[in-house]
This record gives sequence, C-alpha cells and structure tokens, in this order.
Amino acid sequence: MNNQIYLIKAAQHGKTFLSKDEFNFNRFVQVCRDLRILNNLRTNDNPRLITYEQYRNLAPKDLINLLIKTHNFFLAHEISVFRGMKVRKVYEKWAVAKIKSLPNHLSSSEEIENYNEIQKKLSEISGISYIKLAKKAFKYRKEEIGIKFLENEKSILTKIPQYIELRRWDKALELAFDTFDSNVIYTVVDKIMKSESVENFKQIVSKYKRAE
Repeated sequence: MNNQIYLIKAAQHGKTFLSKDEFNFNRFVQVCRDLRILNNLRTNDNPRLITYEQYRNLAPKDLINLLIKTHNFFLAHEISVFRGMKVRKVYEKWAVAKIKSLPNHLSSSEEIENYNEIQKKLSEISGISYIKLAKKAFKYRKEEIGIKFLENEKSILTKIPQYIELRRWDKALELAFDTFDSNVIYTVVDKIMKSESVENFKQIVSKYKRAE
C-alpha cells in the first residue's frame, strides 16, 4: 500500500509536466479511485482477497451487493459515497440485518430502544422504504419496531393493509377516513365485519359516526 501511495504521488507530480494529449488525466483519476477501493477491500476487518482483474470485472452495483451480503455495511456505504451511488439500499439492508439479529422475547421498551437506535441512522437518508422495513420487522416478530416504522410511512394507502393484517381496526379506520374515499372506507369496514363477531364489529365501528 505504501508503494502504491508513493507511485500515485509520483504520477501526480509528473502529470504537471504533461499536456492533455500526452497524459490521460481521467484514466489517472480512475486508477487512483480503484486502488483506494481495493486497499479498503483488502485491509478492513473482513478483508476480501480480490485481484485487480476480479475487481475490474465487477460492476459497482455487484460489488456493493457482495459487501452487503457479507454484512460489511460500513465499507458498502463508503464505496457508495465514493462512487457517487445512492446509499439508501445500504441503510435499509443494514436496518433489516440489525432487526434480524435482535434476540427473541424483547420487552416493548427494549424494542423501542433498538428502534430509536436504528431510526437515528435512517433519519440521515431520504427515500427510505419504511413499509418494507415494517414488513421485515413483523416477519422477525418485532411488532413494536414494525409499528414504529409503519408510523413513519407516508402513504396512507400503503399503511392500511398492514393495519388490517395486524387487526388494528381503529388505526385502519382512522386512516381510511383520512382518504375521503368511500371505496377504501367500505373495504376496511367490510374486512372488520368478516373478521370479527357481530358484537365486536358493532363495538369497533360504532365509535366512528362516519362509518354509518
């Protein structure tokens, strides 16, 4: 690595004596970038013994996916930023891995504590698919975390089916009314009617005059 740095500095100095016709400046920048990425791949806590030729045959997207699969999220993020690629996917995959690694039978307060830790990182990035994260949290039986992610989702129509699946009828009805769409409201009411006893149905729906 020290030899590479020395050679890069020498080339950097040497190019000042050459014209654009004599020296491919873009190629020089690309090689420097490739060497920096390769060095990081080879010397991090989870090194990948990859040759320059193997690296050159990897599309940037494939390289990021490879790092994500090995849970090397930090390096995936650093390379994404370095190459000007979107980092949203890296953050989402990191969040899912974090949720999956949590032990079973956490208390509600423990789940919320973990959610706050995850969300603190996610809040730095725009475009996060919170509905996707909510579904993953429910899949791994982290309901409190899933509910919190669901609350962050902006699309009402995306959230309603999830609240129906959780049988959180009050929330599903409230959101349905917010759409001012009679078809959506009817769908939620119909689902409650088919899922609950007559008495429970009356008790749930009677709280909302607009459901009449």
